[in-house]
Amino acid sequence: MQANLQAQFLQQQRLNAAAAAAAAAAAGGNTAGGVVPGVMPGQTPNPPHPWQDMVRMQTKQPFNLKPASSEAAQKTLRQYERRDDEYQAILNTQYKRHVELAQEKKKLIEQANLERRIRSQNPAHLFGPGYQSFGNGKTGFQPKIKYPAEKKRKQQVRFNFSTEALKEQADKEECLVPIRIDLEIEGYKLRDTFTWNLNETLITHEQFAEVICLDLRLPPSLFVEPIAKSIKEQLEDYNLSAATPQETDELKTIIKLDITVGNKELIDQFEWDIGCPKNSPEEFAEKLVTELGLGGEFKTAIAHLIREQIHVYKKSLLVLGEEEQQHEPSQMGNAIRDNQQAEIFTPAIIELTDAMIERMEKDQTRESRRKRRGTRSRRSIVTSNDLEPQKTHRTGFAAPPEQELTDEQYTGMGYDNGMSHFSTQRKSAIKARMNIAAEAQQDAALENI
Repeated sequence: MQANLQAQFLQQQRLNAAAAAAAAAAAGGNTAGGVVPGVMPGQTPNPPHPWQDMVRMQTKQPFNLKPASSEAAQKTLRQYERRDDEYQAILNTQYKRHVELAQEKKKLIEQANLERRIRSQNPAHLFGPGYQSFGNGKTGFQPKIKYPAEKKRKQQVRFNFSTEALKEQADKEECLVPIRIDLEIEGYKLRDTFTWNLNETLITHEQFAEVICLDLRLPPSLFVEPIAKSIKEQLEDYNLSAATPQETDELKTIIKLDITVGNKELIDQFEWDIGCPKNSPEEFAEKLVTELGLGGEFKTAIAHLIREQIHVYKKSLLVLGEEEQQHEPSQMGNAIRDNQQAEIFTPAIIELTDAMIERMEKDQTRESRRKRRGTRSRRSIVTSNDLEPQKTHRTGFAAPPEQELTDEQYTGMGYDNGMSHFSTQRKSAIKARMNIAAEAQQDAALENI
């Protein structure tokens, strides 16, 4: 098709040239007289447009197109036709896309106009009815799951370490040190136990303290420095007494467990061979938790308590001198314990009530304060109180203690100030207690009558 148009264009140029020459010859006589038809005197006539002559020629004398005779011309013609078809297909696709885009934009505009009209006429249709009546009423929407990434609080900072640094840390020998955190700052109580790798070089104590504050929602300005300081002091104390006592064939001690997680308390005691390097507190804790059907919090607490008592026992051997180290264990008369001994060396799981947990919390607070007062003046002296195993309480959170208020003060504070952070369960319990007291007073008055 393009070859035909090109041939037509060349032929038309020749015809235009011939027509122009004939027109010039014919107009020679008129121009000699100085008059050109259709042109004002003194004005230069416009040359004829080639497309006008082409239209004139097509209407009067259409020219005949010669088909391509040679093989090369036919090949070129087919190539032109194929390219024209491809170009036409591209144009059709582009036109279809433009139409679809225009229709999509039109739908979006219509939807936006509809939402604008609905929002101006009936806002509740889009935003919901809100709180109905007093308190937290129903909003009419399905509950939305909020993932940790959508929390408003500051997210935990991710640690980015190079592969070489991680490989170097992995090649180092792991030496776990038991760490116990027991802090009380401006009404906040923090109790936690964990093990720290003595050869850790990637994460600092301050970074770990920041992670604890973010997990437990504690103010970092108050707790980061004390937590890091407590970790450093316990690591230094471990380094001072890290020397292993004289190796013996068998060096056993009694490990006592008293762990509270939630409303469950685990009490147990067993013998542990300190001289055996194959004994792993973590493996023992995992098997014990599996056998008793306890949660993962108990596993880490058991491993920590075993390591803590082993460290205290080794420290006592180093500090008290050779007399304690050379103490030989007594010979056993019978390998089977009697009933009283068997009961003591049997694990017990106790379900605790809220009153028991509160009483244990008070006892634990009193005991921790007493130990802090006693250890301020002495750092390296080991006494009988230090050999007593400490109880482990895993509360799962750290928060300031509640103020001791009367029922009337508590309910008045909650309703008058509109405080929403007080527990609704406690309010209901207080109301029920007040109703019971009122009914008891009424019954007593009726009996007196």
